[in-house]
Amino acid sequence: MKLPPAQITSFLNKPDSAVRVVLLYGPDVGLARERADILAMKTVPDINDPFRTASLTGSMIADDGARLSDEVSAQSLGGGTRLVRIQSATESVASSLKSLLEDWPSNDCFLLIEAGDLDKRSKLRALCDNASIAAAIPCYVEEGAARQRVVSDILNAENLGITRDALAFLVDVLPPDRQALRSELDKLAMYAGASPTTKKQITIEDVRAVVQDAGAAELDDLIFAVGG
Repeated sequence: MKLPPAQITSFLNKPDSAVRVVLLYGPDVGLARERADILAMKTVPDINDPFRTASLTGSMIADDGARLSDEVSAQSLGGGTRLVRIQSATESVASSLKSLLEDWPSNDCFLLIEAGDLDKRSKLRALCDNASIAAAIPCYVEEGAARQRVVSDILNAENLGITRDALAFLVDVLPPDRQALRSELDKLAMYAGASPTTKKQITIEDVRAVVQDAGAAELDDLIFAVGG
């Protein structure tokens, strides 16, 4: 099924038990990875447990067409749901996935697929859009008010507030990728001295002291490289 943007957060908080396959795709690779980690941690107690999880790449499946079916059909040692995770998935995964969706194994398995930006004509995307046991989640860079909410929520989780002018400046200078954005906010939280008991307000001076404008930083690197 095609998951509308308004339903993504609720799905991540409480995944539909009927969904056995989730495809995460889009230009924001960091956001796709973050959402995949959330779903993985809701599936197995330890995402690094070799007895409950299997990690594949698109190239592995391209080299061995039966590999995906073998991993999904395998039983979880010790019981419980088995997690199969494909990273850097390409269109080559589509043929193997099509066969699985037509005859899903009876064992308890959850398949996570992380792909990059997929075309509207993508076979992989179409399969997950149309299958009743699959969900396709787009991962695009947030803008405007949505981006402000993301930044505020991340800071609030660290027991940090932020002034309105600092927030407006911060969302303008943060890098677009979610993973890089979180990295900058982690540095800002450390600088501000996040405390579990006292909620500090971040000011625009704090932001200027810690967070680099990604575009300005790249321009500086270019100038230094040319000068060198």
